[in-house]
Amino acid sequence: MAPSPVAPPVMWGNYGYRSNCAMDWRLPPAPYFSSVESNPSGGRHHTELRYGWSSGSENHKRESNQQSDGIDCRGGGAMKRYRPLVFFGLAVMLGLVTSFLVFSWMQNEKSRLLAAPLPMSKNVQVVVSNADIAWGTKLTQEMVLLQEVPPGAIPEGHFTTLDAVKDRVLLVDLKRSEMLLESKLAPLGTTGGGVAAVTDVNKRAMSVKVDDVIGVAGFIKPADRVDVMVTIEPMPGKPERAVSKTILENVKVLAAGTQMERKGKDEEPVQVQVITVEVDVEEAEKLALASTQGRLRLALRNPRNSEKVLTKGAQVGSLLNSYRPKPASNGEGGFRVEIIKGDVRKEVRF
Repeated sequence: MAPSPVAPPVMWGNYGYRSNCAMDWRLPPAPYFSSVESNPSGGRHHTELRYGWSSGSENHKRESNQQSDGIDCRGGGAMKRYRPLVFFGLAVMLGLVTSFLVFSWMQNEKSRLLAAPLPMSKNVQVVVSNADIAWGTKLTQEMVLLQEVPPGAIPEGHFTTLDAVKDRVLLVDLKRSEMLLESKLAPLGTTGGGVAAVTDVNKRAMSVKVDDVIGVAGFIKPADRVDVMVTIEPMPGKPERAVSKTILENVKVLAAGTQMERKGKDEEPVQVQVITVEVDVEEAEKLALASTQGRLRLALRNPRNSEKVLTKGAQVGSLLNSYRPKPASNGEGGFRVEIIKGDVRKEVRF
């Protein structure tokens, strides 16, 4: 059996090339060159070069003639069928290679970041106290110094230069190496220290004469909180009409005597004759009247208790009537006595 003839060669035209095995008969007309070999009379063999225009119908006819001549044109059709699979395989391979390269790069970057040392944060210099300083003190440069601290441990309102706190007045006590903050200092423009500097801008500082009894035996110290009570005789010469009443509550002590700081241990009493408290204008009027018309007493408060209680006061009559004996249970009052006679015991109630 003779082998199938091979498809004819590609024919070239003015604008490109066109295969003689074109499968689509609807191709647009195109110029082409072709060669025809002939031997009309058994004489000399010669080749004729032809030029013309091919149309869709001619392509179809040529395809039919080629198929009828036994020319095998199936190679081009098979290639077209498998072309999408080839492209898909190439895309998958390219995606796998790209994923591998990206994964390798990310692993290298992760290893590099883990191996690199963490950047050290630079410490910041802030102003701290050089010793224990009492409130109301006017600061000098000898009382403070610069100290380096981590930036994450710096609160708002700190100072970074010594000149920024010069001549400022403290509102609270400072311990050694404690950081200075704006909230711990009196407002700018406060020229002097002492009680005036630490008194609230809307309040007044007022002194009260005390003794060992009035001043809670010397246990009242600066920064404590006290209640002020007064005992008055509305009608002189009639002590039975005396009244005792709490007139001020939760009052801040600014100074005890001439001291504005808590010296020594808190359990050690300090004997003073005057205590200065912080009050508003209305409270100052009450305190002035009570100190001249009656006898004052101070009651020391727990610093965690800021509750105010409205009371009716106490009078002599209500004081005596406040005691009531406890009623006997079940109507039986008095006491009982056990009497023993020989081997006989008897209980008697009186």
